[in-house]
Amino acid sequence: MDSKIPKLLRPRWSAAIVLLILATAGLVATVASRWTHDVLFDTETWVETVSPIGTDEVVTDALSEIVATELIAWIDAENRMGSLVPPALAPLAGLMAPWVNDLILEETEDFFDSELYGSAWTTINERGHAAAVAIIRDQLPLVSTAGGVVTVDLEPLLAPVADRVFARLTELGGAIPGALLDQVDIDETIARIIETYEQEGIPDRLRNVEVYDSERLAAVQQTTALLDLLVWVLPVLTLLLAGGALYFAPHRGLMSVYLLGAAALGWLLAWLAVRLVGNAIVSSIDSTTTADVADAVFTGVTNGLTTILVVLALVAGVGSVLVGWWLYREEGVGDDEASPPIA
Repeated sequence: MDSKIPKLLRPRWSAAIVLLILATAGLVATVASRWTHDVLFDTETWVETVSPIGTDEVVTDALSEIVATELIAWIDAENRMGSLVPPALAPLAGLMAPWVNDLILEETEDFFDSELYGSAWTTINERGHAAAVAIIRDQLPLVSTAGGVVTVDLEPLLAPVADRVFARLTELGGAIPGALLDQVDIDETIARIIETYEQEGIPDRLRNVEVYDSERLAAVQQTTALLDLLVWVLPVLTLLLAGGALYFAPHRGLMSVYLLGAAALGWLLAWLAVRLVGNAIVSSIDSTTTADVADAVFTGVTNGLTTILVVLALVAGVGSVLVGWWLYREEGVGDDEASPPIA
């Protein structure tokens, strides 16, 4: 009776196929999470990823246009020059303003084409990314961002000042009238004040001053912690699922072909999904210039991921074909009886 049931619907094959599907999803998620984690939280990888974006011609042209437009509006050459010359020479300002504006455009374009801009772009991203990661991971000196609450420890700043103040309390006697000095043991009073300070130190309310409370920051920190966990858990879970699929499959050689083929298809579909998301983002933008910049940025950021997905898909696809060809040569594809015995 069991022989009349299609092979892939038999219990062992059904369990193996379910595990195969889960393992394929795990493979895609593993690659995506690992890439995302490295790009977002490793400054060196981030800089390597975004450096080419900043020098892309589409991006530099857009930045040059934005900066030049703002400078022209701020300098306002015609009105500014008109206010500096006698009224009789006011028409001269109108003649000179286009020259000044052209000069702004030329210098702006030259700057964004220079090595100085490239170096500045890299430095900005390197320092900015390192600072952002330090905030998210609560690694800033004197500052705590745990739970999205930003607090500053003022003790390293307050303690030196307090030490200087208490060290000069001995001079207090010079500011007290002589008649009162006869009634107060100033040395003993100062000694008690200093002793109290040394015992109590800086109050807690000054050591940790809350300056900002953000639910968004807390959410980002929680997401980061989850991603930190996933990059280690997902590979192990995926290997277990793939191993389970091979274990339950009546024909392990054939399941190897299925695993490689499914992995290739999964990575290929992930690559397609990334491209579709990019196209959707670009097509939703009305401005042609902004859309071109968005396309360049999205492509530049995801280029590493798409390259990895394509390479993995090709390797898995070729592996699937080679293993399938070997099975065909050795024992015939789909021959359950030729499968190695399963304990």
